[in-house]
Amino acid sequence: MKLSSLNFIESVLPSGFRLFMRKQAKRLFGLLLFSLAIYLITSLISWTPYDPNLNNYNANSISNILGASGAIISDLMLQFMGLGSFILISIILIISLDMIIQSKRIGGIPGYIKYPIYFLAWITLLSNIGITDNSFFKSMINWSYLVGAGGLLGDSLSLLIREIIIGNFETISDNNSNRVIFIISALTIVVTFCLNRLVLGMKRKRNIKLLESDQMHQQISLKKSNPLALALKIILKMFVNILLRMKSLLQYRKYEEKSFEEIRDSHDNRNGDESIIIGESIEPNIDLNVSDRPKKTYKKKLRVNNKKENLDLFEQNEFSLPPVSLLKTNPEKNYEKTVNQEELELISQKLSNVLLNYKVNGEITDIKPGPVVTLFELEPSLGTKSTRVVGLAEDIAMSMSAQSARIAIIPGQNKIGIELPIAKRSTVYLNDLIQSDEFEKSSYKLAIALGKNIGGKTVVVDLASMPHLLIAGTTGSGKSVGINTMILSLLYKYSPEDCKLIMIDPKMLELSLYEGIPHLLTPVVTEPKKAVIALKWIVREMEKRYKNMSKIGVRDLEGYNKKIEREGGTIKTKIRIGFDEKTGKPNYHNEEITLKKMPFIVVIVDEMADLMAVAGKEIDQSVSRLGAMARSAGIHLIMATQRPSTDVISGVIKANFPARVSFKVSSKIDSRVVIGEGGAEQLLGNGDMLYVADGNRTTRIHGAFVDDKEVADIVNYLKNQATPDFVDEILEEPEEVNKDPSEYNNVDPQLFQKAIEIIISGNKASTSYLQRRLGIGYNKAANIIEKMENDGIISAADSYGRREILLNEQNFDNI
Repeated sequence: MKLSSLNFIESVLPSGFRLFMRKQAKRLFGLLLFSLAIYLITSLISWTPYDPNLNNYNANSISNILGASGAIISDLMLQFMGLGSFILISIILIISLDMIIQSKRIGGIPGYIKYPIYFLAWITLLSNIGITDNSFFKSMINWSYLVGAGGLLGDSLSLLIREIIIGNFETISDNNSNRVIFIISALTIVVTFCLNRLVLGMKRKRNIKLLESDQMHQQISLKKSNPLALALKIILKMFVNILLRMKSLLQYRKYEEKSFEEIRDSHDNRNGDESIIIGESIEPNIDLNVSDRPKKTYKKKLRVNNKKENLDLFEQNEFSLPPVSLLKTNPEKNYEKTVNQEELELISQKLSNVLLNYKVNGEITDIKPGPVVTLFELEPSLGTKSTRVVGLAEDIAMSMSAQSARIAIIPGQNKIGIELPIAKRSTVYLNDLIQSDEFEKSSYKLAIALGKNIGGKTVVVDLASMPHLLIAGTTGSGKSVGINTMILSLLYKYSPEDCKLIMIDPKMLELSLYEGIPHLLTPVVTEPKKAVIALKWIVREMEKRYKNMSKIGVRDLEGYNKKIEREGGTIKTKIRIGFDEKTGKPNYHNEEITLKKMPFIVVIVDEMADLMAVAGKEIDQSVSRLGAMARSAGIHLIMATQRPSTDVISGVIKANFPARVSFKVSSKIDSRVVIGEGGAEQLLGNGDMLYVADGNRTTRIHGAFVDDKEVADIVNYLKNQATPDFVDEILEEPEEVNKDPSEYNNVDPQLFQKAIEIIISGNKASTSYLQRRLGIGYNKAANIIEKMENDGIISAADSYGRREILLNEQNFDNI
């Protein structure tokens, strides 16, 4: 019960304050040991054999400085340990000063091994220097005990060793055994000392990169300084720091427990549910039994004809989300097991020395190791300019022999975060993200798992409230793998009924793996000109959705779908048909509108620079309109580029994409273009990224690793669930509406008759369909479609470009 209470108290305290209190508790215990050592040495120095004690009761006055307690304690110590009491007190002094100073020097053999060996060897040696035979030493110190200088304990050890020697070596006499014991004790001390130095040398060799000349000079200066004065100085500083820390405890707790979601919402309440889940604990919270959870089921609908007006294209059947077993499992469930606390302390000490070399004063108050980097929280002294410390990133990386170093201010705290890469990087697996509580239990409309933060917690964001995401990164930075992670997050969370995808991949490499999944509205677009047409269709789809929402009086897609579900698809509404001639008041007509549920549409563009090079003006117009208006319509963009220059990411696009992810870029200028600040050029690559949402704090995230086999397995699983229902008009130019009917007479009658047979047999009427079946060009196919509409064979195209076939096989012969 007490242990659980302590754990609870420790869990609610800020991590920096917990580390600080542990250090002060260790110093306080060292202070108590130091006081005990002073007390014991004082009692021994003032010892006389004439003082009354437990073995010699007399009426003499007590001459011991500490009084009766000092006389009794000194008498007992000398009887049991002899002059070895001074050895014991010396050991206590060394340990207490070590705990008070808390130096970061490398130790040899652990103290709990070498100190008992030293003590026992010394008292055995002291018991064999012959003071029991009226020696000069005995008369000099007025030794009145029957035991030797090693006390009762030393004599017992000597007797034990003597019996072993005489019993095994009969040639050794009793007199010579004392010399043998003396030699054995002396050799034990020498060998222990040599082994300690050997172990010390091995540890220093292992940490050669961490212990450079500045550390060695500091240790030498520490040895030359007065330990007592240094200990007293630290003790005074300790009590001052305790008062200051207790005063600011509530403030630290407030900021450290505040999640990224709360920080963002306090900054701008308009951002809805957009959040990032970041915890302080460095231990990933992964439920290993999630893979056994029951599959979520959805209803899917298979298209039966062309009369559907919306994207509700599937008939009743069960659709199951992909199982977690398709993903690779993480062989290292807990990276904390590999964290070497001693090495972290050494790196922290070295970093402190490097900062002092650059005249940056402060104290490293907390260390947070992660799967890829370690965060050192520096509390700078008063008057330290944070901009100057941030500008030392490259110099600190060089001094620390690190690949890179990222320095940034920790919002809400008087601290500066210094991120250094760890020696052995841990791989983040998508399996861990999908099975995390943050992803599984999230109530986001479009939850996306980005990766893990520095502390090892899963970072989940809501694409619906972003509402769009801009991604940048050079080759090899992990940008494509990061896009795969986002796509798979959607596929693991949402059925085709809830989320549709349009993928544009001019490179024809990255997104082609997803060809054929039921979530796609169109085949993966690989031609830049087709991409322009697709983006224009998305703009028309957005406008059509807004018209439907305005008819039933809702403001966003969520309200629209809820009302459709509540009303059963048929909505009664009033439509203004004119004004009354006498009163001038508007006239309304009650009308029933049949509408269907609309899914989210996520548009993924893998390389924006290629599209801007081909049709920059048209792309910029479409993306700008979608970025500014598509949020409430449930249409969201994920756009990526390798070249984050201003001619690719224009000011209008940047303004409409408040949420951005930057992988490693080539320069600080590119980093500022993407996230508005430097730092992305210092990333490590291979999925290391910086995420910023709507001007809030920048968060470092380590993306998950996903290989092609995992993607292929998931795609095959989804293909077996359902087939995609493509909307052909997405990749077709909109047809002209005001064309002269006389132009239809140029259509070949035989070709026209054959076209009618094709649309009736295939139950599908579109320009691209006739192009493929008849092998003709676009203009000729478009004329045939328009002539069919003019003759009443097919209906006019709706907002999706779909037409209803009005002619059946029975009256086909009457044409």
